Amino acid sequence: MKIVKFKNLDKLSKCTADFIVNMAAGCIKTKGYFTISLCGGSSPRKLFNILTSENIDWNKVYIFWGDERFVDINDDNSNYKMTYDILLSKIDIPEENIFITPVNESTPEKTASEYEKSILDFFTKHQKLDSCKTPIFDLIMLGAGNDGHTASLFPNIPELDEKEKLIINTKSPEYAVVDDRISFTFKLINSADNIFLLLSGSDKKKIADQFLNNNTEKKIPIQYIDRSDKTQVLLDMEMFK
Repeated sequence: MKIVKFKNLDKLSKCTADFIVNMAAGCIKTKGYFTISLCGGSSPRKLFNILTSENIDWNKVYIFWGDERFVDINDDNSNYKMTYDILLSKIDIPEENIFITPVNESTPEKTASEYEKSILDFFTKHQKLDSCKTPIFDLIMLGAGNDGHTASLFPNIPELDEKEKLIINTKSPEYAVVDDRISFTFKLINSADNIFLLLSGSDKKKIADQFLNNNTEKKIPIQYIDRSDKTQVLLDMEMFK
């Protein structure tokens, strides 16, 4: 696991954008395309804004989301809407390159199933994926809540140990907005070639300490993230002041 420290969120956002630009260029040069799964929350907003002016061949970038609330895509609680408003509406990317979580399905369970199918179909085509293999994203971006949840994998839920499914529907705790969620599992997250965990905000200090020190007395969801060198923890050091 690599820990990269930044003076503030502005520095973190700019350097993360640079990382993504270079990674995308490398993947496109090597195999012709780049796959990225985005996260919601407040941490990536500045990053998304910076990416609108970066030199990226968006025609060869495929965008997914690691989690979504079961709300209409025009709802203010939608991760897609936040990304669209800040990033997607300002770049020239083909519509077919954007894999929106299908929240128009009748139930969260059906949405999770359909999203898993669309991801498997894409990677089967592009990676010649065998039926028993897990898709490998070039980059999965994650944030964290002050309870240690990441994507929509909350503390103490049995799905933290899911070994079969790639996408699940979950319920958020009472203190979180929107009950029904759709989320990548750690099976899918930890199969990625690269994982970025963005930790920013003074309310994240406690869980950042627990994650960095790997205190397992009471394991929190972000501690399920792969701790090998493919994971970069991007720290806004203002949280420790």
